[in-house]
Amino acid sequence: MTDKQPQTRLDARYSDETATAVPWPEAEKLLAEAELFWISTVRPDGRPHVTPLPAVWSQGALHFCTGPEERKARNLAANPHLVLTTGTNLWDKGYDLVVEGEAVRITDEARLHELAAGWEAKYGSFWHFDVADGSFRHGAGHAFVYSVAPSTVFGFGKGEPFSQTRWRFPRRTRNGLHARSDPAARERHRPGPRLLPGQGRLPRRHRPGGHAGHAHRPADASGLRLFDRPRGQHLGHDEGRDRPEPGAYQGLQLCVADIKAAHAELVERGLDVSEPVQYAPDDGATFMYFKDPDGNGWSIQEYRQRATKPLHQLLTEQVNERGQ
Repeated sequence: MTDKQPQTRLDARYSDETATAVPWPEAEKLLAEAELFWISTVRPDGRPHVTPLPAVWSQGALHFCTGPEERKARNLAANPHLVLTTGTNLWDKGYDLVVEGEAVRITDEARLHELAAGWEAKYGSFWHFDVADGSFRHGAGHAFVYSVAPSTVFGFGKGEPFSQTRWRFPRRTRNGLHARSDPAARERHRPGPRLLPGQGRLPRRHRPGGHAGHAHRPADASGLRLFDRPRGQHLGHDEGRDRPEPGAYQGLQLCVADIKAAHAELVERGLDVSEPVQYAPDDGATFMYFKDPDGNGWSIQEYRQRATKPLHQLLTEQVNERGQ
């Protein structure tokens, strides 16, 4: 398996004895030719949301677009993980594909022009887009464009022989490819990785004040608190336990009241932090990303109202206000 080729495996439990694993290029061709996909995202309150849309396969990833105020865009602002599904609605004919991955917004205008051409080539002039301000433009409206590089793809062959093939890609991050060992994957799913022996556990999602682990100094105006650790220890290090390699944790998240102040502080401390990106005008839709010295992946989300309200109260109010 290379960085560009997935690990391919036939699941014998759900396949006929005569079935064989489908080569990835065949599945890739089906993804490129499929006209309609079903996208599944998760609302901030945890309920699923599913809707159909067109998508373009390009440079090893699926691409779709959506208005910034649409439900799926608002869902992705809080949780970029999604599933894209395509195939047929017949049980004994055709081939179905399920693509799992993470949506990353595309704002580079040269790349957007390439994708706009791809849309029109695949779907015709009805799907013509202009490009401006990091978005697709169509008349008075505009749409964000997202790329989804697959993490895992499932293929379901229907008819004789029935088959299920899985293609698993090396772990991808926003800054490239990152392969994770199986022990680290198992460790990641244990409840609450410990930061240091005898100290509190690090939460997977939000924590009021943006605290991470054991803070050794008060929070500043950004609401961000940083931690220190003894030399030689890293996130997940606990004596007497098997532990993952440094950098095994991805998708850790903090919330702050002032993302610009937090960005300035992290840059001052020598971290390579992405510029804050506002995915939607709502409070809570601005994010930035960085890797800590061990290579663990973090996202920081801004909730301006966090300065005056507990985070759990803020999230509850947002869910009640949207009523969806």
